[in-house]
Amino acid sequence: METKKCPYCGEEILATAKKCKHCGEWLDKESTAPVTNMVESSLLEDPLQQGKKAEKKRNNMVVILGIIIGVIGISLVVYYLTTGSSMERDARKMAKIHYGIATYELTDEKGIEKNEKFLDECANKYDNKEQEFKFLYYGAMIELSLEKKNWDMSILTLKEYIGDLENNIDEMPLSKAGERIKKAENYISTLNNMKSNLTPDEIEHLRNIEDDLRNIKESDVFQ
Repeated sequence: METKKCPYCGEEILATAKKCKHCGEWLDKESTAPVTNMVESSLLEDPLQQGKKAEKKRNNMVVILGIIIGVIGISLVVYYLTTGSSMERDARKMAKIHYGIATYELTDEKGIEKNEKFLDECANKYDNKEQEFKFLYYGAMIELSLEKKNWDMSILTLKEYIGDLENNIDEMPLSKAGERIKKAENYISTLNNMKSNLTPDEIEHLRNIEDDLRNIKESDVFQ
C-alpha cells in the first residue's frame, strides 16, 4: 500500500489518509473539519457577540409581533367603523323612505315595492342590534323633518324617540342613555327655537315631551 509521512509528526500513514492515526491531526482541515470543531467554535464565540445576536433576534420578534398586533387592530377598527357607518347610512335611507311615504313624496309603486324590500333586509340585518338601529333611525327622521321644516313630523318622531328611551332606559349602558338624552335635548332646543312656526297643539306636544324627558333624567337609573 502506498504511504506518506504525516506533515505534523513525521510518522508513516496511508497516502489516502485524511487524519493521522499517530498524532490525530486532520490533514485537510478546511474541507474535512468535523462538526464538533464547528460546535466548539460557536461555544467559544465572544459572549458579547452572542448577546448582541440574541438581542437582535428578540428585537426582530418584537417588531414582527408588533406588526401582527397592528394589522389585527387596524382590521378591527376598520370593521367597526364600516359597520357603524353602514348602519347609520341604512337608518338615514329608511328615514327617507318612511318620510317619503308619509308625506306622499314617494308615490311610485315600483319604488315603494323596492323600498319595502330594503326595509325587510334592514329588519333581518340588524335583528340583534334593533335598539341601536331604532335610535339611529329616529335621529335621522327627526333631522330630515327639521331640514324639511316639517315641525309636526319632527315632534311626532321625537315623541316616539322619548317613549322608546323611557321604555328601554333600564337596559342601556349609562353612557349610551346619557348620549341619547343629550341628543333629545338638542332636538327639543331646536324646536323651541322654532316656536313661532309651531301651532298651539305642536307647542303643547313639545312641552309634554320636555316633561317626559325630565322624568327620565330624574328616574332611579341616574340616581
